Amino acid sequence: MSQLLNENTDENLYRFSITGANGIYDVKWENLQISAHISYMKNHSDGTTKAEVVMVSQRPASPGHLKHGQINLTSPSSRKSWAKLVAERDPSVDWDEIMEQLSVAVLQKWRAGSPVETIDGDADVTLLQRFLVYPLVVRGQANLLYAPGATGKSWVGQWISALVDAGRSDSGLIVSPDTEEKRANVLYLDYETNKHELDARMTLLRRGLGISGPCNIKYRRMHHPLASDIERIKEICHKHSIELVVIDSVGKALGGEPESSAVALTFFSALGTLERTSLCIHHTNKANDSKDSKNIHGSGYIRNEGRNIWEGRQSQKEEESKIVLGLFHKKVNNGKYLKPLGLTINFQHDEKGITRKVVIESQALADTELVEHLSVASRIQAALRRGPQTVGQLGGEVFPDRDPRAASEHVRVELSRREGMFVRLTEGGEVRYANRAYNDDLHQAAKQKFMEEDAESWDLN
Repeated sequence: MSQLLNENTDENLYRFSITGANGIYDVKWENLQISAHISYMKNHSDGTTKAEVVMVSQRPASPGHLKHGQINLTSPSSRKSWAKLVAERDPSVDWDEIMEQLSVAVLQKWRAGSPVETIDGDADVTLLQRFLVYPLVVRGQANLLYAPGATGKSWVGQWISALVDAGRSDSGLIVSPDTEEKRANVLYLDYETNKHELDARMTLLRRGLGISGPCNIKYRRMHHPLASDIERIKEICHKHSIELVVIDSVGKALGGEPESSAVALTFFSALGTLERTSLCIHHTNKANDSKDSKNIHGSGYIRNEGRNIWEGRQSQKEEESKIVLGLFHKKVNNGKYLKPLGLTINFQHDEKGITRKVVIESQALADTELVEHLSVASRIQAALRRGPQTVGQLGGEVFPDRDPRAASEHVRVELSRREGMFVRLTEGGEVRYANRAYNDDLHQAAKQKFMEEDAESWDLN
């Protein structure tokens, strides 16, 4: 924490310290028992810099709140006016000196911005791939989860919030895998619902997780674009030591046409000033039928600025009390693409049909309708779980709508590229393929059985 000290006055009575960054600062005169909180700083086109200041005293002559208002930090007359008004409360202090110190110190910090540092080329490279919640939320980055409406993406965002708040890992999600302290403070910025609904949802999720005790998630109903409200959000993050900011949803937080590059860049620039890990919930363009992440709603800069992006696809049959959601990794800036993650959101009801608990569990996507969205190699693995198959059989199952020859050739190429995943079995002149695990020592009995008789019905997992 950076500090500036002034020791040039008699008996250090007016010695002060300043802490903070990014337009939020605290100035303290310990010996005088006076403090000031500075926020909402802004540079204006006429060259002035203005800020809001809250001045508080613990002095016997002037206890409590002294003054709250805007000050032009670059104007001597503005500082003089402030000093005169505060002196009416406590004339024993040299307020001209106080306001001069405050203005100069804050302007220096504000204008200095981020420090110039040296890149030494000998850094801890694991910092690039540290997770707040593995595998969905990279620490210190803008993480994006997008999906069509009513797919359960907000439930996932709220579930992640509950896990982080409790420091709890569950169903394939690992909270703070790199740190001893597992829990972290969460701020949920809600553009979609209200506190009552979010509180009820969090209650259902915590019941599903078996979490008891206090919940410390901070909530704020949002009515203004993030960029225009960012100073207040920074204040909240500073006050409550927030580590994870969840924004639900990006479309409303943008504050303009989503297709506008300027609107998207303004949003992410504001988000970056928080210097916090963020999880941004967003929508798709119309039908979610694209094979890539080009169907993120809005400007291409939304995809460009997101550092870690996951796409959600839903499989829910009518009147089912559960949602099967597949999460597919669409962008990563540091590291490799991660395997798809399957989740089932179960709504558990009482005899009157009222939801009393929501349980989210991991789900094998190969067992769902979402198998078609897996990679070709993963779909081949899923098909081979029932036993070894020929190239032709695999082609018909993996690509049922393609020409059989083209399907078989595609499968043949994938099998050749992924030799580490599959094993070739030859018996009686017929070549079949199995998952590599089939050839492990633990599966030798099953392999021998296959060699002796037809293995079409064998489940090799």
